[in-house]
Amino acid sequence: GLDLPAGSEILTTTQDYPTMLHTLDLYAKRRGWIVKKVDLPVPLLDYGDTVRRFREAVTPQTRFMLFSDILYSTGERMPSRQLCALAAEKDILVAIDGAHTVGQYKVCPSEYGCHFFASSLHKWLSAPIGTGMLWVRKDMIESLWPMYGPVEGEESNIRKFEHIGTRPMASDLAVRSALDLTIQIGIERKLARLRYLTGYWWNRLSEVEGIEQMTNMDTPERYGGIAAFKCPSKGPMDLDQWLAHHKRIIITRMIHNGELYFRISPHVFILPRDLDFFVKSVREYLG
Repeated sequence: GLDLPAGSEILTTTQDYPTMLHTLDLYAKRRGWIVKKVDLPVPLLDYGDTVRRFREAVTPQTRFMLFSDILYSTGERMPSRQLCALAAEKDILVAIDGAHTVGQYKVCPSEYGCHFFASSLHKWLSAPIGTGMLWVRKDMIESLWPMYGPVEGEESNIRKFEHIGTRPMASDLAVRSALDLTIQIGIERKLARLRYLTGYWWNRLSEVEGIEQMTNMDTPERYGGIAAFKCPSKGPMDLDQWLAHHKRIIITRMIHNGELYFRISPHVFILPRDLDFFVKSVREYLG
């Protein structure tokens, strides 16, 4: 919805969500934009390295930045505030993909220093699939085109982005229940539980020979409910296929620069004994 001229550079990363990258590539073809992807290592190094990589990629033609607050593939939290400060120096618009932030962290988009913030609510908030949220800085609402025709008189109203035709209202109404549950638990307690579960399975899995950490877990601020690891393949099935076939355990495979690794994301209702079974199963797979 941005009126960026042809030749504008869009800055994102190699670790952003594929659908977002595909969308940027599509609009680049239609509008003559240039998409540049900052190559981020797996796992990330220190935050100074991440900011440096962005700074070196910025040029006078850079008009827009899109990055994830939490990387979908490894669960690492990005230095979002530092990146927004860099963008402000260079007068660059910023959109943050907070798909994995809402429901894990206390969120106030205006504190990031970004112009746009969006999230999926079916992930850590546990709302129905298809629900989400969009935050737009107030002074940007009028200049941002909606996906569908604007309603007269709502040009500066955030609700102009809600006009998507007929939709299932039950899903929207259920978001309130999901919010109530997270509020009842308490967002700080919820995040503490997720970090506990992540540390629980990783501390046990890290003792297994051949396992390599793919998420930087040097400090609790770097991770929440998601972490990733690399595991050598044994036999005709990779680990995720073997676990699904033999143990009815579902994990997610990721491929970055030709490397295969696996993402684990236990929610608050997962018990330590479930994670013990998972680690035991990985040991069995590796023989």
